[in-house]
Amino acid sequence: MTGGKLIPLTRGQFATVDAADYEDLARFKWYAVPFSNKSGKYYAVRSTRDADGKPVREWMHRRIARAMADEVVDHFDGDGLNNRRANLRRCSAAQNTLNRRVAFRGPYRGVRRLADGWHCAIHIDGQRQSQGPFATAREAALAYDAAAAERGGDFAVLNFPASGPATPQQAALLMSFDEVSQACGYRPETFRKTWRRLCETRAFPKPVQRPLANGAGGRYAWLKSAVRAWLDQQENPARPAPRRETKPRHDSRRRPLVTAWIGAKRLF
Repeated sequence: MTGGKLIPLTRGQFATVDAADYEDLARFKWYAVPFSNKSGKYYAVRSTRDADGKPVREWMHRRIARAMADEVVDHFDGDGLNNRRANLRRCSAAQNTLNRRVAFRGPYRGVRRLADGWHCAIHIDGQRQSQGPFATAREAALAYDAAAAERGGDFAVLNFPASGPATPQQAALLMSFDEVSQACGYRPETFRKTWRRLCETRAFPKPVQRPLANGAGGRYAWLKSAVRAWLDQQENPARPAPRRETKPRHDSRRRPLVTAWIGAKRLF
């Protein structure tokens, strides 16, 4: 890490800070506290006392960011020891969760395979929101990126960061803005004003913020499978299944009494 100064910690770790913060932080003894047992990441912490004299912990990144008690400080690159000001930003707890670089079992972040196909899921404010099924894991990953980018913005860690146009493999799964408007029977200028309303009122699939190489339609693109499924649903709306009439169950609890009565009658 260039452009900063190092502050020694315990466990053989070092924290990187700006030169403007070095003198204030170097006055204290800081400890390296692991984020979890399996992540291998650390935070810089020191022991101090509050106004009432009770022992408390002070986190280095919160001291630098001047964070309030109800604020969360996020590391942009996910490194808890990179405490330069450019790498710190205040955010909500939900945004901080979206920026966690955690290991995942599936082929993509937020994607897993179930019996009926590939699904993606994202956790927002303690609630799990899922989408699917999708035909391939890549389609589910693109749907996860769209949901994460919509709710987390720059805080979201995406499977396919939108740093450039889509690759040919990704473009084969996407439809441009002009292609979607034509498939839905709208002119581009009309569809540009109505597609958001369709998402709210008619469950139209939300776009993936991943521009295509040809740039058609700007920065929005849609999953082909999601658009085709929506068009098929509009042509053939699902009807509720007929309710089956079930016969009342026989009460087996009365059977021993009936049997005992028949047996007693035979005795007389």
